[in-house]
Amino acid sequence: MKHRLILVMAALLLFAPVAIRAQDQRQPRLTTVTEERYRLQPGDVLEVQYRYSPEFNQTMTVQPDGYISLEIGGDVKVAGLTIEQTRQLILRRASARLREPVATIVLKEFQKPYFVVAGEVTTPGKIEMRERVTAIQAIMLAGGMKETALTAR
Repeated sequence: MKHRLILVMAALLLFAPVAIRAQDQRQPRLTTVTEERYRLQPGDVLEVQYRYSPEFNQTMTVQPDGYISLEIGGDVKVAGLTIEQTRQLILRRASARLREPVATIVLKEFQKPYFVVAGEVTTPGKIEMRERVTAIQAIMLAGGMKETALTAR
């Protein structure tokens, strides 16, 4: 029994570095996929629609300091909150003036994910990310490498 345990331990010590090196050789990927909900940022545009009080509907932009200004409810900090958290916060504020308010929040515009390609590529700059992109794909989206780019020798 002791000999088996020693053999298993020896095998783990011998093969663990090989497994770790194999994991490190994965292709690097830029990714936008996340399990978390979108969190509001400055520059995002929201539309608040009250079901029973449409006269208070409004469209607003999240200000650089993270606040929005509600017609009923005043200034509210929403940067870093999800749409649902923002809706709950707006309903709490609106309930001071409205009885049992019902509202929908629509994210009209948001900060789109992007990446920047720089260096010896044909068209360096900011590229909107619409799906997962590998480093090679990013270079190709930037027009490929220039002839003056150094190649691996």
